[in-house]
Amino acid sequence: MENAKSKKPFYKKWWFWLIVVVVVVGIIGAVSGSKNSESSQSDSSSPSSSVSSTAPVSSSSSEKAESETSSAPQAVEVKAVDIITAYEENEVAADDQYKDQLLKITGVVKSVGTDVADRVYVMLADERNEYALLGVQCYFDEENKDSLADLKEGDTVTISGTCEGKVVSVSVKHCQLEA
Repeated sequence: MENAKSKKPFYKKWWFWLIVVVVVVGIIGAVSGSKNSESSQSDSSSPSSSVSSTAPVSSSSSEKAESETSSAPQAVEVKAVDIITAYEENEVAADDQYKDQLLKITGVVKSVGTDVADRVYVMLADERNEYALLGVQCYFDEENKDSLADLKEGDTVTISGTCEGKVVSVSVKHCQLEA
């Protein structure tokens, strides 16, 4: 009977925590991996569609190609605090307004760093509340990370990128620092 009382609860055993860590890492990998595979699939499909649309040579197809390039999506200019406010008030409405849109975001740098997947980012602060958890996290591709070397907390910057919606913060991918 004493032997039964001295048994450790399951949550204090090493194998329980090993299972928890494996499950959490699996979930994080699945969530981040699905977004990367979607973008790589869309990237790989877009060149083939542009090649097929420009393959026929006629005056009407060349006019159509010119009109497509002139109607390239314009970046929506917005302040970081406005995006944060929109996502705080109604995430669904904010997704309708910003998600998958090319944005030109102006805001104050809260931090510059790398995440657990070694991706470089700039976090734009909520200027209304310095302790706010929600911010705009702008991820930069490898070829654009050198432009971040001189940034520091408190700098006001303009960054263009594609909004991916809210996970923990509002996520913006394929960012470029505007001059």
